Amino acid sequence: MNHRCLPPLVCLLFFACSGSPPGGEEQDAGPGDDPPDRGEITLDVSAPSPGAELLASEHPAISVTGTATTSNEGRTLDVWVGAERAEVDANGAFSAEVTPEVGINHIVVEGRDGLARPVEERMDVMWAPEYLAPDEGTTRFDLADGLKLRLAQRFFDSRLFGTDLDLSDDPIVATDLAQIVELILWFVDLAELVEEGISFGEGGASLEVELTEIERGNVVVDAEIIDDPVTGLDLFIDLDDVFLGMDGAFSFDDSEWTIEGGLMADLRAFAGVTIESEPGGELTADITEITASLGPLEPMFEGEDGDELNAFIEVGEKSFRDIVSEVIAEELIPTFTDGLPELFETLLSTMDELLNDLSFELDPGLGEPVTLSLGGEVGGLDVVAGPPLSSEPGHVTLRQNLTVETSGEPHHPESRGAPRVDTAPEAPQSPGAGAQLAARQDLLNSLLHALWNAGLLDGEISVGDITAEVSAALPPVVTAAPSATSCRIDGARCDVILQLGQVAVEAFDSSYALSASAGARLALSGGEVSLAIQEVPDVRVWQTSEEAAHLPAEAVHALVTDVIWPDLLSAIGDELSIPLPLPDLDELGLPLAASGLEGAALRLVMRDRLSVESGFVGLSADLELEVP
Repeated sequence: MNHRCLPPLVCLLFFACSGSPPGGEEQDAGPGDDPPDRGEITLDVSAPSPGAELLASEHPAISVTGTATTSNEGRTLDVWVGAERAEVDANGAFSAEVTPEVGINHIVVEGRDGLARPVEERMDVMWAPEYLAPDEGTTRFDLADGLKLRLAQRFFDSRLFGTDLDLSDDPIVATDLAQIVELILWFVDLAELVEEGISFGEGGASLEVELTEIERGNVVVDAEIIDDPVTGLDLFIDLDDVFLGMDGAFSFDDSEWTIEGGLMADLRAFAGVTIESEPGGELTADITEITASLGPLEPMFEGEDGDELNAFIEVGEKSFRDIVSEVIAEELIPTFTDGLPELFETLLSTMDELLNDLSFELDPGLGEPVTLSLGGEVGGLDVVAGPPLSSEPGHVTLRQNLTVETSGEPHHPESRGAPRVDTAPEAPQSPGAGAQLAARQDLLNSLLHALWNAGLLDGEISVGDITAEVSAALPPVVTAAPSATSCRIDGARCDVILQLGQVAVEAFDSSYALSASAGARLALSGGEVSLAIQEVPDVRVWQTSEEAAHLPAEAVHALVTDVIWPDLLSAIGDELSIPLPLPDLDELGLPLAASGLEGAALRLVMRDRLSVESGFVGLSADLELEVP
C-alpha cells in the first residue's frame, strides 16, 4: 500500500496508529540492489541564523555566508542562494547577498555538483527598517497615534446650504449628521415638546396658548466645520413654512379674543459648537452661542375672532406679532436647540472610547489561553475647515494613543520587538466616505508580537495518538499586500499579508520548520471591526533534523493547514473583533419619541476601502440613520 496517495492528515494518523514508517514496511535489499555511490555534498550556512531579526541599518542586504564541499573530486560545486549563484572560493567558502523585503524573508541555499544528490538548507529571517521594543521585561507596547479616526466634512454635512434627504424613499436614509438632525426634526412631534403651552403676560397684555400641531413645509440643517476663531462646527437649522396650530386666548386690558387656527412662519436657529481636547484628556463639545429667530408671520386664525386676530397690527404698547414671535423664539425653538450640546458630546465621546479598556481571551489550542488587553486615550485632535467636495475637505481627526499588553511573562525577552514597516507613516485618505478609521501597521504588529511573546504559538497539539511540539522563533507580522496581488476574501482585495516564519514542529522524533502566509483585510460588520484572514494559507515545510524523517513533509503541511491554522485563524480573526462604539438613539440628546422613528437604526456602512500606504491599514464608512 502506498501511504503517500492518502490525504496527508489521514496518512499522518495511519502512521501513528500502525507504527509503520512513511513509505511502507522496511525490506532488506537484495544482491545487486546497492545504489551507485554518487558522492556527498556537505553544506553549512553560517549566517544568517534561522529566526534572526535583522535591522536595515545593520543589514542593508541579507548577507548569506557559509561553506560547501563535495566528495566528488574534480566536480564543480555550485551554490545557489535563491535564484542567484553564490561566489565560492577554493576552500568552499561562499557568500551572496539577498535583497530583503520588510517582514519574513525565506532563504533557500542549495549546493549542486551535477552528480551527488543536491543538498539544501532553508530558513526564515525577519528584516525591518526599525523595531518597536516592548516595555522592558513585559509584553506591553505603547503606541503614540496608533489609531486615527477622521471625520470628514461630508460626515457632518455632505451638501452645505441645502439637503439631499429624500422623504419619498422607503426606507428613508440619512447619510450625514445634518441629515440625521433633519430626519429627527421631520418626525418628532414638536407640539409635544411644549407640553405646558406658551404663556406671556406684561403691560396689560397676556397670551395663553397650547400648540395643537406643528406642520413643517421644509427642514434644512447645515453643519460646517470651522477652525477660526474657534475649532468646531457652525450649525444652522431652518424650518420653513411651519404651521403652528393653536388653541388659547389673547387679552388686552378688559378685552379677550379666542385663538383658533394658527400661524405660518419660518423658524431659524443657529448654534456654534466648539470641539476641543487636551492630550490625555476627554473630548468636549460646548455650545458657545445659540440664537433663534422667527420669520414673517402669516396669520391663519379661524373661528369667531379669527378675522380680528388676523387683522391685528398692534395692541397697546406691544404688537401681537412681537408677543407671538418672542414666546415662540424663547419657548419653542430652545426645545430642540438645547439638545445640541448633548448630541455632539455623545457622538464625540464615542470617538474617545475607541479601543479603550478592551479585553480578549485568545486560545489557538497550543497551550494556555492568552488574555489581550487594549487601552487608549486621546493623543490629539485636529480640526480643519474646508468645503465637502474640494480636494482638501475639512475634517475632525482624533488621534488615539494606545497600549497593547498580554497576560503572562514574556517567552521571547531577547526579541528586538515588533517590526515596523515604515518609521514615519502617513494615514491614507479616501474622499468617498465620511468616516475613515486608520490603524498603524505598528498596532497590528505590536498586537501580534505581544500575543507571540506571551506564548500563543508555543505548545503542543495532539491528533489521534500523535503529539507535535510547536514553537515559533519569529513573531507573526503583517505587511502590505502587493499592488498586483490576486488575493481576495469574499470578493474583496486583501489589504495585508499575514506571515508566520521559522515555526518549529517536532513529531515522531523528527524536526521540521515551516513558514506560512495568508491574505487578510479589515472587515466591518454589525458595527465591529475584525481581521478577516484567508482560510487556506500558503505553507512551506522543510526538515531540520539530520536523520531521515519519519513523516513526509506533506503530513506536517496537513497538520498546519487542517489543525493549527484553523484554530489560529479563529483566535486572531474571529475572537479579536473590536466594536465601534455607536451611541444609542435614546442617548443622542434630541427628542426621539416620535412614532415615525420606531424601528430607526443608527449604523456605520462600509464604503470604499482605504489603500494600505506608508504603514497604515484602514477602512472607510458613512454614518447612516435608517427609518422604515
